Amino acid sequence: MKQLQRIIKPLAPSKAAKIIIDGIEKNHYRILVGIDAAFMDFLYRLSPKLSAQLMYQLMKSLLPE
Repeated sequence: MKQLQRIIKPLAPSKAAKIIIDGIEKNHYRILVGIDAAFMDFLYRLSPKLSAQLMYQLMKSLLPE
């Protein structure tokens, strides 16, 4: 899981804000900010259970041991 966290780079707040504002202005129902959001959206549509398990593992790895 640590490797996955290193691969996903945070998006600059200004870039994220621009994506969100553009999506709102275009009246998009869903706005995905970043490759990680797009991946999780795809995975959730493919397998909700698998995506929930992955999210659990990612969140668990962030907690102190």
